[in-house]
Amino acid sequence: MKNILKSLFAAGALMLAACDIEDPVAVLNTDISTSISASASSITLVKETPDDPALTLSWTAPDFGFNAAPNYGIKFSTPDGGTETVATTRATEKSYSMKALNTLLLGLGFEPGVQAAVNVTLTAALGDQPESQIAATTINVTPYATVLNLTTDWGVVGNATPGGWNGPDIPFYSVQGNPNALVAYATLVDGEMKFRTNNAWDVNLGDNGADGTLEQDGANIPVTAGNYRITLTLNGGNPVSFSIEPFSWGVIGDATPGGWGSDFDMEYDPSTDTFKAIGILGDGFIKFRKNDDWAENLGDTGADGVLDPGGDNIPVTAGNYIITLDLRENTYSLEQVVVWGIIGTATADGWNSDQDMRYDFDNINENVWYLSNYTLAGGEFKFRADNDWAVNYGDDGNDGSLEAGGANIPVNAGTYDIVLDLSDSENPTYTITAR
Repeated sequence: MKNILKSLFAAGALMLAACDIEDPVAVLNTDISTSISASASSITLVKETPDDPALTLSWTAPDFGFNAAPNYGIKFSTPDGGTETVATTRATEKSYSMKALNTLLLGLGFEPGVQAAVNVTLTAALGDQPESQIAATTINVTPYATVLNLTTDWGVVGNATPGGWNGPDIPFYSVQGNPNALVAYATLVDGEMKFRTNNAWDVNLGDNGADGTLEQDGANIPVTAGNYRITLTLNGGNPVSFSIEPFSWGVIGDATPGGWGSDFDMEYDPSTDTFKAIGILGDGFIKFRKNDDWAENLGDTGADGVLDPGGDNIPVTAGNYIITLDLRENTYSLEQVVVWGIIGTATADGWNSDQDMRYDFDNINENVWYLSNYTLAGGEFKFRADNDWAVNYGDDGNDGSLEAGGANIPVNAGTYDIVLDLSDSENPTYTITAR
């Protein structure tokens, strides 16, 4: 009995002692600043090596006063205060490739080829608590252009062009590697043309004497229908002569709608200095050829993506593609894409089939589609993808903003330019302009 009482007394004493000890309380350290370092203070981004490392940001974990696992945020800011949170992480470093950092900076509005100071801010947040700024640094970065800017002020005007004598003019582009030439790719009808700047008549050039030399306010230049490459030769930056030659590249093969009997033409894309086309292909083969003739054709012997004169047929599987022909690099590519069209009672085939739209390769924004000079009957239409109702757009408010599965779009009979702008996937829009 005495042993039992001793044991009870000891246990009670331990319990009383435990009650006299305060529970430990975690105290948040109010000074949670740290330092952030960059792998380089000045960076020139390089387009040719997009996957190479460009920048690594690292920092030491701040002292929160207890063992913590915060969410770190990295913010890049423009000098005028524009800010974007570009990453969140629990690690204490973040790396960017050349391409990733370049995309980030262009998205913030930094100018390609121009060095600019970029402010980098590190934040930290615990649980659902507001984030706190804990470190900052500045680096100088020069981004690169992802698209070429070959645009010029010069254009082709005339009743031989789609825009007629009032324009808009067919544009001339700079020629890479040749500062003394401008080039335009034009589909013309029988008629006449001239060259002018800024879609205005203040500076316009014609050809007195039909000798290929150019004069201010010179005579109209007669042309016959066809696809052409028009070259202006410059002297001191001013056009002094011109040449015009039949020129087109097309895709042909049993995988194309025309089979081996006819090409579908490609369009010049000045943003990449390539020729492109939207191709709805079947299983089979394709090749590229110039001027709808076999005298100059390109295939791929060895299936290595490099083009060879008269090379092997190129195998393809059924699908919709952006087909790219790069004559500077002597390469090609096929990228699967959704093809958009319009359908409805206002179109030639009614609700039975789509009128395919053309991809706007000239537009710096990607995923813009158009139909030019297209005649509609009075009625309704909608936009849909790949000739199928699975993805379609209408306009519930008739306000130019599109909604998935939205209302039919009413239209009066007439001839229109129609543009479908899907460059902002969250806010698709369209315009329809009467001719």
